[in-house]
Amino acid sequence: MFHEGDYVMYSGMGLCTVEKIGTPDFQPKGSQYYFLRQADDRSRIYVPVDTRLPMRKPITGPEAERFLEALSAEVINVPKSYNHKTMLPMIKEMVRPQTAEAMGRTIKTIRALHPDGKYPGEEKAILDKTVRKLNCELAYAMHISETEADSKLQKATASPKKLD
Repeated sequence: MFHEGDYVMYSGMGLCTVEKIGTPDFQPKGSQYYFLRQADDRSRIYVPVDTRLPMRKPITGPEAERFLEALSAEVINVPKSYNHKTMLPMIKEMVRPQTAEAMGRTIKTIRALHPDGKYPGEEKAILDKTVRKLNCELAYAMHISETEADSKLQKATASPKKLD
């Protein structure tokens, strides 16, 4: 269970602060919710305390350094012939856990599949959303700007080896 003031990574939203735990006005008494505010203060969402969607503590600075190092070293094997209809479900499943590792591997895989930077619509949407969430988490963990986090993430996901 999380507490008021905790930072959390919430599945669809990314980095959020737990503003409060309680019952929203629109719910029956007794229903416990996390009142989450997105890190960029864009919106508030209400999440049942017993949610099944992934919600976790963000990684720490040292974990972020180790994560980026491991991601840089990871080799992505890309099939010689690419089939969007086959790969899209695999990409969706890959990112589902919403851990830093899953998000990083998803970003690196999509970039490896499309070294020319031309991404099909749904893959582009997944890539953009995943990059945004991971940059926010890395910036928080490492106490840097999101621009600096993006630079580190791009470096860690660049130059994947393409194997036949």
